[in-house]
Amino acid sequence: MSDFKFDYNISETFDKEAFDATCEKLDSHIPPLQKGENIKEEDGSEMQFYYLDSKKLAVHIVDFLDLVYVTSEFDASEYLK
Repeated sequence: MSDFKFDYNISETFDKEAFDATCEKLDSHIPPLQKGENIKEEDGSEMQFYYLDSKKLAVHIVDFLDLVYVTSEFDASEYLK
């Protein structure tokens, strides 16, 4: 089971551009980050996973919550600047 300890609110709307921009910021830190799987739902919701060693980070865009946010098992603030 994952233990997400850090939450980062990116956008309080369903904003695909904010989701993509957040992923691009994280992509620029490969390595040390490793890009993982991308999960897309029929409603447009999406999750992009990244890993730092054995710890997980997920970027979420969720239609029913009208939200873009990041959950992480590690402090990712330096990667989200």
